[in-house]
Amino acid sequence: MRPICPFPHRIVAVTVLFLAGLYGTGCVRNLGSIATSGGDGEVCYWISADADTYIGPGPEADRNFGREGSVSVSGFTSIQPARLTFVRFPYLNFPEGTEILEAKLQLYMGGKNEDGQGDDITMAVDLVHDFPWSPLTLTWNTNDAGRRTWGATYPFIIRPQEWCTTENIADAVRTSYAHRAKYHGYVVSYRRQTAHRKGFSSNQDFSRKQNDLGKAPRLLVRVKLPAGTTTSDVTLPFLAADTDLTHPRPVTTVRFSASSTWPADWDVE
Repeated sequence: MRPICPFPHRIVAVTVLFLAGLYGTGCVRNLGSIATSGGDGEVCYWISADADTYIGPGPEADRNFGREGSVSVSGFTSIQPARLTFVRFPYLNFPEGTEILEAKLQLYMGGKNEDGQGDDITMAVDLVHDFPWSPLTLTWNTNDAGRRTWGATYPFIIRPQEWCTTENIADAVRTSYAHRAKYHGYVVSYRRQTAHRKGFSSNQDFSRKQNDLGKAPRLLVRVKLPAGTTTSDVTLPFLAADTDLTHPRPVTTVRFSASSTWPADWDVE
């Protein structure tokens, strides 16, 4: 049984979800009902980050950046510490039998050669495993977060003044959805001895508004729903208690479109 929403809003549009709640209170909401693409059940979801931050060693080792308007990833030099970005997305509840066909993690980089270095580089993304973290408290020294050996399985392609992107990470998304208690978002790194330092919009970016996902980090997931189900069978549960979203509730968290290809206005490459 779904809890009754304590807020008066009952807005569920065909392309966005308005989720009521504040720091762990809210409603399990379905995402509305729309016809699936050509009867094949394929739907594209744009899931916005509910938590993000970055960490750095040295003078930054005990600083928390969870309220910043940007996140940062860098290599390291003798005078510049490395930085890692952590980003987390709410899990959707898909009907049993849903197939995850394609997925991409994307961060928006508004600058160009902002560090005096070239932008023709590839960073790395991997799952955060066995490490629950909060954007409000995470630092380099939190449970040795910065000293852990984080993976670098998935290339993350830097594109100046565009959405920087992984290629298809559907296998990572399938793994995380199958073991939700084990996986806690993603880590972006560039563990090379170099002066490259890139900044990306966080979910605190000015473009991220109450009803606009803006340039906040996003996870794009294309799924095939099982026969006999529609998007109304997909739900989004309570937000985690440690979300760093500060926008007034209700807040748009997910967009979706019944399509076997990414919608043109999502600007996906």
